[in-house]
Amino acid sequence: MELDWTSFLLEIINFLVLVWILKHFLYRPVLDMVDQRRRAVDKVRADAEQIQTEAVDLRKRYEERLQSWEQEKTAARAKLRTDLDQERQRLALAQQQSLQAEREKFEVLLQREARNNRRQVEREALDLGGRISRRLLARLSSPELEQRLIRLLVEDLGRLTKERIAEMRAACKLDRSTVQVTSAFPLDQPAADALREGLIAALDLSQDCRWRFQQDPSLIAGVRVALGSWILRANLQDELQYFFTEGANAD
Repeated sequence: MELDWTSFLLEIINFLVLVWILKHFLYRPVLDMVDQRRRAVDKVRADAEQIQTEAVDLRKRYEERLQSWEQEKTAARAKLRTDLDQERQRLALAQQQSLQAEREKFEVLLQREARNNRRQVEREALDLGGRISRRLLARLSSPELEQRLIRLLVEDLGRLTKERIAEMRAACKLDRSTVQVTSAFPLDQPAADALREGLIAALDLSQDCRWRFQQDPSLIAGVRVALGSWILRANLQDELQYFFTEGANAD
């Protein structure tokens, strides 16, 4: 069998042409397709890695947020507990102060009621004592006792200061020089003259003063002399009234 170089060369040429055709039209597109597929796979892998990274980061942030939320809840719970304790203490203190105020108010009311009761008892006792004293002094009163009270009045007038005497004289002049004398018992002429002379001498009154005498048995014993706005008291009624009035106002 002989080798046909022409056929051999043609076969080689055909083979080279086939190789070129396969490389140009088949192998390169396949390589391009494989390269595109590899790039797509790399992109998908990169996206997956990015997604995984983002997922890890999101999970980390979520866990941090959960931890921060737990801390916030713990702090809020502690603050709420503190606020509740403070509010409880404030309410307890307010209630205690209110109770203390009510207690003090109640004690004040009790003390006031006790004072009122004591004053009522004292007034009743003073009133009773006054009635008893008036009955007793009424039984002991007499013209002689009245004369002694008149003498005491004249003696007391002799110890007055000049300023007080001047005021009484001025009051007598403003009242048109009228001297009003009220006695428990009727004054006879010598007793009336003695009282008039004693008042004129003690107060340096004018002889022209008008004198008016009247009787008032409620005085029990003694006299009451009115010199204008001045009133001289030397009787048991006024002394008792003064005594019991001062006793009632002592507290």
